[in-house]
Amino acid sequence: MRGHVLNLVQTAGVYPAEPFNGMQITYSISGAFISKVTDTPGFTTRRALEGALGNGALRVTGKATMTGGFGADVIVTVQASGEVKTFRKYIKAGESTDFDLTAPIGAVTQKGSVRISMTGSYNVGTRGLEVSAFLGTKKPDVVDTKPTSPPLSANARLNAILNRYLSEIPKGYTGLGGNLTNIASSIPFTSRFDNWVCGAYQARVLALLDSIKWSPDPKIRALLDGFDYGPVEAPGMLWTLFPHQAVVIYPKGSDWITDGIVLDPWMTQTPKSYTTAEWAQIHSYGSYWGIRGSSAYDGKPEYPTVGGNYVNPSQRSLTDDERKWVSELPQVDKEKLKSVQDPNLRTLLIRNGFKQRKLTGVAIVNCPVNVALVDSAGKTVGYTEHGYVGEIGGATVERIQKAPGDWWSLVRFDPTKRLQLRLSATSSGPVEVIIAHGMDRDERTASRYTARVATGERLETDTARPKATLSGAGKSYAPSTLRENSTPSLNPVPAPAPEVALYDNNNIGGVLNGPTGTLWLTFPQAVNVTRIETYHWNGGRGAAPGTIALVEKSSGKTYGPWSATSSSGQGGALNVYWRVQPNAVIPAGTYKVIVSSPQTWSHNPESKNCGFVRLWGRAPGR
Repeated sequence: MRGHVLNLVQTAGVYPAEPFNGMQITYSISGAFISKVTDTPGFTTRRALEGALGNGALRVTGKATMTGGFGADVIVTVQASGEVKTFRKYIKAGESTDFDLTAPIGAVTQKGSVRISMTGSYNVGTRGLEVSAFLGTKKPDVVDTKPTSPPLSANARLNAILNRYLSEIPKGYTGLGGNLTNIASSIPFTSRFDNWVCGAYQARVLALLDSIKWSPDPKIRALLDGFDYGPVEAPGMLWTLFPHQAVVIYPKGSDWITDGIVLDPWMTQTPKSYTTAEWAQIHSYGSYWGIRGSSAYDGKPEYPTVGGNYVNPSQRSLTDDERKWVSELPQVDKEKLKSVQDPNLRTLLIRNGFKQRKLTGVAIVNCPVNVALVDSAGKTVGYTEHGYVGEIGGATVERIQKAPGDWWSLVRFDPTKRLQLRLSATSSGPVEVIIAHGMDRDERTASRYTARVATGERLETDTARPKATLSGAGKSYAPSTLRENSTPSLNPVPAPAPEVALYDNNNIGGVLNGPTGTLWLTFPQAVNVTRIETYHWNGGRGAAPGTIALVEKSSGKTYGPWSATSSSGQGGALNVYWRVQPNAVIPAGTYKVIVSSPQTWSHNPESKNCGFVRLWGRAPGR
């Protein structure tokens, strides 16, 4: 009679195959039969082994290696017959440690276990790596030594999904990047139904994962075993001020905000992936403010990230209003939809477009002004001298800085609403404005204004009337008409130069509160300071975020203060990192950084007893 089958599987290995945040474990377990292996990715990446004890002794040997971060705590335990052996060591980046532990296996019924864990320390907090074995009593069964093909591990399945994502999601306008692509797709007399904006990319990625989940091939469906996925959004604080759409995949039963991998091709117009922490750093500077399930799916909760259950694409249908909207699209957009062979992708693209169907008015402004929309009640959306204001829904304003005080701005609005387009000059210079209606139709109307403004002047026009006069400050400008196939004379805007680190005195040494030294930073030429970060460990308690400012040494002039957001640090301690994003041009000179809570500001001898601070920026005008 054939007995219970146990296979010797994964009793030794290297996990993971490539270091996880610099951490890697090489292990070998003897005195055990392993029958099941489960790999789970996440901020703590785990390999769980299950099986039964053998005879003699339970032994684990191996090596823990750390190649990145600051260092890692290594803890190894082995337990059998009620006896526990433990090994502990802290290793710095670039170091490794060997371990060899043995516990005897008795003759009576018992259980045993092995656990190898690494907890790495990094600027963004901690990450974990773990290999553990849970072992019951060996049954008096026949051991089948016939080799079998174990199922793919969770890491292998995730890699297979990511490989399909890399190979099947097309590239967009890689020379422009996401934000410039959004603006280019909105120029009058070009199609609104664009494949490369974030919502369209989100639809493509969802359609890919849907095709895996609902594949007729069980081997393909099995790739998503243990994983969930769904649409998500971020506030887009780095580039735009309306929600940015993407897709997340994460271990089933976990929190996607903690353990997710975000699939977001839009930013680079190539299929890139990010941990949720990295994605939050880009779009909300690590504060996680506004990161949520996608509002584009409000009312249609068909994925777990938006509070619903998966829907088989074959059962996904359009509403009557969505079908009517498609029937009224320009012919060029209808042809694009016909060219989409995947019916699920076609449905998702239609839904995405339908959500934004009323924003058929566009204004493009190329001048040194703040741009805002104002309704009849005086409510505003857009940029004013006081910063961004978001009092009106159903309209969006985004912009890219060309030079200090000089912007390329894009406005989307519902032309049936009576709104004033308000321009407030930040400096003197030429103004060019294009206002277009009917971006959802073949027949469109557009007007162009050219003018000059002086610092502080304000110009306004009625967005509901494309041929209204642009006026203010005792001046009046009549529009000229743009015709089909005409080319607006807006100059191409170069993509912003990448941020560079301007200063960083952080280190891995122990810290104290209340710096006793004063740090002076010298900028030999004007610089656009984009971000400033200070560290407030405060005994692991952190500190509620306050303000950060720069003070010039010779004049005493203060730049800022800017209100900070915060993020957690090592061990999940809250409010440890304070961050501001001034995006302000700071003249050449020598400056000190000041914070509103110097008593919680971290320092140590390695920082010359000056507060921990990091600055990023780019050359002025970039």
